[in-house]
Amino acid sequence: LRILWGKPGNQYFQALGTDPLLAAVRQLMELGVHVRGKYNAATAEIWDSANDELWSRDKPLEIVTELIFPEEFQLTTSSQAAMNTLQKWAFTVKAPKVRDADQLASLFSSWTLPLSYWSGSTLSDEGLQALSTTMHTKLIDVKGTQVTEAGIRAFKQKHPLVRVVSDFGEFPPEYPKDD
Repeated sequence: LRILWGKPGNQYFQALGTDPLLAAVRQLMELGVHVRGKYNAATAEIWDSANDELWSRDKPLEIVTELIFPEEFQLTTSSQAAMNTLQKWAFTVKAPKVRDADQLASLFSSWTLPLSYWSGSTLSDEGLQALSTTMHTKLIDVKGTQVTEAGIRAFKQKHPLVRVVSDFGEFPPEYPKDD
């Protein structure tokens, strides 16, 4: 249970109870995932797993800003459970050179994921289509992947506002035209 309260605009938040992010982040760190987050969204005080083993227990993370997956990352039942815990708190995924990219992408299909970087991974059209159900996506980078131009065009039909960066060029957002 994690209870947060504060003034409108996410200022002066306090947390009571256990922090559900702690175990999930610890588990992903043990699998080599680099994690970045913020203690306080209002002050933008940043935590980075490259610099700190774990954050202080008296300062729970409010959000996870980035999950950066190593090339050798293997999706397991326990890593899936950890990532499901982070679903509401993580906003950027970087999975460069990940070998099981389609499987990993399918896990993110129900996330709110504004930024998604897959360059150099094994992501294919199938994985890109799995990402087509993420919410609030602004950018997907698929340079150096197995994604085809036809796959990008199919994705863009469902999500015209998403910028896609690829080996076939950049596919900018397509805004509706006023009549």
